[in-house]
Amino acid sequence: MNQDYPHHLLEVIVVDGLSTDSTLATVAQVGEAHSDVPLRVLRNPAGIVPTGMNIGILAAQGEVIVRVDGHTVIAADYVSECVDALRRTDATTVGGGMVVVANTPVERAVAIATSCWFGVGGSKFHFAKQEEYVDTVYMGAWRSSAFTRFGLFDEEQVRAQDSEMNYRIRKLGGTIFLTPRIQSRYYPRASFPRLAKQYFQYGFWRVRVMQKHPNQAKVRQALPALFLCLVALGVVLALIKGFWWLLGLTLGGYLVLAASAAASECIIRKELRNVRLVLVAFFVMHYSYAIGSAIGLLRWSTCSRHIVITEAKI
Repeated sequence: MNQDYPHHLLEVIVVDGLSTDSTLATVAQVGEAHSDVPLRVLRNPAGIVPTGMNIGILAAQGEVIVRVDGHTVIAADYVSECVDALRRTDATTVGGGMVVVANTPVERAVAIATSCWFGVGGSKFHFAKQEEYVDTVYMGAWRSSAFTRFGLFDEEQVRAQDSEMNYRIRKLGGTIFLTPRIQSRYYPRASFPRLAKQYFQYGFWRVRVMQKHPNQAKVRQALPALFLCLVALGVVLALIKGFWWLLGLTLGGYLVLAASAAASECIIRKELRNVRLVLVAFFVMHYSYAIGSAIGLLRWSTCSRHIVITEAKI
């Protein structure tokens, strides 16, 4: 509602996933305070992101659709920059970087762990410094006509639906453009159990994406699962052959790398008191993702590569 884009050209669609808190009351209050922008609240009975996105996309009347997630606060010029990026490029999808902010020590540790290469790999939207064409962006904005060409979000993908969509767009000849001028702030999970659940789901559903788009898979996406296999092999060899040194070497090697990365990132950010919490965050993220990937491999091994998408009628 505070966007600098002309308000008579805006509409806001809130897709509510059957929330049980004060979300709907808050939306109503904000809508009353900003009556110059049309506001609609739609229900998402499935309660997951891809169905919510598709409900909003099909209801939208504008030429440009801008996604805003619930954990995010966007800059006042966010819509303006999205529209400008679409106008000056041939990109199918445009988006910005993910700037993670936090208040509590655990949130700050999670913010650090999810904003560095050791924690989350090489996705450029985590470290965006310049404009470039990339594999994926955070959230995203599209011309509404893009969904007629590429289809809607895959409603099977409870998680990683944005990755699946971006793979499909690139496979069919579209492009994805990242610009740091599109700015937003993301608030991470506030506890390690919630972080573990999030990354378990990432690992579980990433397997399904890689199964559907095997040519798009990255080595880094498989590293946590491969490491978990090494640890499991080390345990077996230690119990059967007494090779405890191999298990110790595997776990010790990870600990050294993780501790070095945690110390380095905390020094850069002047957060030395949070080194241990960042180390825990690394452990939670990587092992949860690895376990999710392993279970995903078992779950999806007998499934077809069929992509469950809907053609957009826009």
